[in-house]
Amino acid sequence: MAARQRVSIVAANSKSKIVEKFVIENGIVMRDGSPIQNVVAERIVGLSDVGLPYRLLERFLEKALENPRKQVVDELYLFLESHNLPITEDGDFLAYLPVRSDYYDRSSKEFQNIVGAKRSMSSDAIGDDRESSLTEKNQVPSSPKSHRIVK
Repeated sequence: MAARQRVSIVAANSKSKIVEKFVIENGIVMRDGSPIQNVVAERIVGLSDVGLPYRLLERFLEKALENPRKQVVDELYLFLESHNLPITEDGDFLAYLPVRSDYYDRSSKEFQNIVGAKRSMSSDAIGDDRESSLTEKNQVPSSPKSHRIVK
């Protein structure tokens, strides 16, 4: 069996590296012996290959894999990437919601977006199409510059 090293230390005679809960073996991200085949895993391998940091993607992938819906796991990163939404160091992502002058959301007018407030919704309320489910409802503009306060 090939020696495994932490990703930050590349073994000279090995193509395997440990990435916290994941292992990169011969260019494939593995978790508990099973390959992870999605765009996030591809990005992790690509960044690892050129020596760039990828820890936030690893944390993001850990969290995404907690979702029981495979389509969400496979497409969430693509949605974030296509709308230029950032991933934080702890693997969360930032999304921007248009608000009214009283900080209630523009669409439902039911949720006040104040510092410290947390917003969530049932996964049943979100469709499977990453291009239309939230963006058609003006839930997630692509950047803070793309929304304005409305009365």
